[in-house]
Amino acid sequence: MLKKPGKIKGGRKGKRGSGDLVAVTDLVPARRRDSLLAWFEVYMEVDGKAGADKTVLAKADDLRRFAQFFFEATGGDNIDQWTRSVSGDFVKYLARTPSPRTGKPLAPATINRVLATLRTAARWIHKQRPFLAGWPLQGIEDIDEDDPEWQGFSAIEVTRLKSAAEQLIHLKKRSSQRPYRNYAILMVLLYTGLRQFELRGLNLDQWQGKHLVNIRRKGKRVTRKLLVPKPAREALREYLKQERGKEPGLLIQSRTGQYLSAQDLDAALKQIARQANASLPAEQHIHLAAHKLRHTALKQAADKYDVRFAFELSGHTSPHYIWRYTGLTQAERDEMMERLH
Repeated sequence: MLKKPGKIKGGRKGKRGSGDLVAVTDLVPARRRDSLLAWFEVYMEVDGKAGADKTVLAKADDLRRFAQFFFEATGGDNIDQWTRSVSGDFVKYLARTPSPRTGKPLAPATINRVLATLRTAARWIHKQRPFLAGWPLQGIEDIDEDDPEWQGFSAIEVTRLKSAAEQLIHLKKRSSQRPYRNYAILMVLLYTGLRQFELRGLNLDQWQGKHLVNIRRKGKRVTRKLLVPKPAREALREYLKQERGKEPGLLIQSRTGQYLSAQDLDAALKQIARQANASLPAEQHIHLAAHKLRHTALKQAADKYDVRFAFELSGHTSPHYIWRYTGLTQAERDEMMERLH
């Protein structure tokens, strides 16, 4: 009896490329060539990134969500039953599904992210083993999204955060507390717009004094050379001088010299926020997270130059999502309306 789909793992176990048809096909046993789950597992094995990166985990979760719906809808695991109608009904199912975190209906952005994962996986599978009824997401469109609210920091909040990080350098004297590293994290994310996992994945030899080189971005894109503006590179140099040293290895390290987890980076930023919030009323407290620093950096880039520059800085493969980072805030829209006539 067919079991319901459970966890779909991500990660690359070998060096086979997604374009190697023979090698990919060999990864699926002959008796499972018609299994949707088997092809999803191979897709994650070949196309996923090693480790527990949040993007890979989200992709695996998206595929698991569809696999569970597919099992219930078709009563089986035969991949040829994945047709356009099944995909269309899955979109309707997602629109009715409450978020496990909030209990509210899934946000349009979440549904569209799941669809993006499915499109990529289905297109890849179709090249290796064509679907009986053709590519099953043909004509399935994203659902309309409301204009997203910008999630960055105001100029005064940026000043408060930088000041708090500078204060901690003089308050946190023990070497294990890493205040120079935490200040460097804040400044590099704020001035470059890098994602936190992109920063955590950098090695020391990718720092060239003024530029970061060969940065692995989301979606396997690589930024060959990125200037780190002066305030951020000064913070980075002080971290290297005062705490890290010149030994080969990861650029941003844990206190024991190991890989810095996302949780540890978040804790470092929250320590800065606590210092900034210590003398502020509750309604002015700053909720600091890496993605908000990215929003701030890309909005500043678009406001000072243009959206094209912000797009280049973002590391996106498509301009579709850049407006999430560079769109007008409500306060800016209100001010423009007041000055319209």
